[in-house]
Amino acid sequence: GSKPVRHTLLPSDFRSESVGEAFILAVKNYRPPIYKGNVVLFRPALDEAYALQPGRVVNIAGGFVDHANYWGEFVAGGIDVEVVTGDHDSMVLEPHVRALAAKLRARLETAQAAATRGKSSEADVSSESATEVLALA
Repeated sequence: GSKPVRHTLLPSDFRSESVGEAFILAVKNYRPPIYKGNVVLFRPALDEAYALQPGRVVNIAGGFVDHANYWGEFVAGGIDVEVVTGDHDSMVLEPHVRALAAKLRARLETAQAAATRGKSSEADVSSESATEVLALA
């Protein structure tokens, strides 16, 4: 009895105890520098179960929900949020990655057009800032 080969990767296939431990250690020991430009955050819809008051929302488990996924303290120029389909793991897998790619493409085209016109109001487009923005996404 050999096992059948599974050809589809699931989000759970990317998790392991050692990866989880390394992530916790990294979060405890690293403080990202403040990024001075604008950032586009691509994220799935949030679990917003209860609105306590304007700007204060909790999820079904009672944890506070932050619209910018707590990146605000690291970004001085502001955060634009693009909500994509899927969840944290599946948004980068088929079929959801197509919607993510379309939104990313539109943002990059807008930034490139603004840079071509010589404007920096839409996005600060240099090779360095584009790399940092994509790293945060």
